Amino acid sequence: MVNDLLSDNELKAKLISKGHTVSRLGRFKAGIDGQVAYVRRGSDKRPKGWQITIRDDFRSSLLNGKDFLLVPRGRGLLIPLRELRRIIGTELGDTNTVDVFFTFGGVCTMECKGEFYDMSAFLL
Repeated sequence: MVNDLLSDNELKAKLISKGHTVSRLGRFKAGIDGQVAYVRRGSDKRPKGWQITIRDDFRSSLLNGKDFLLVPRGRGLLIPLRELRRIIGTELGDTNTVDVFFTFGGVCTMECKGEFYDMSAFLL
């Protein structure tokens, strides 16, 4: 499991090289392409991967299908929340929180409630 955390400078350079505009880069939120990006480093929950909990404002944005999830690990990961909603939207239901787990390697995999999804298309 790749556990290296990208520095802000590395992350910003990767985003810019992929054609994104970065207006701010904070510990929990960033401004990317005029939208909010929820920056989540994740918690190491081996062997499942890096756990990210979706709740509060992050959950509301996911339900609305706007903004991004930015994971500064490995090569970095930028997922439009509309895509994440398409994949796991039905899993949210009436729950206040949902946990997803990311593993990084040759491919990036996300696990949510026992289902696995290839998220490699969103690597930076």
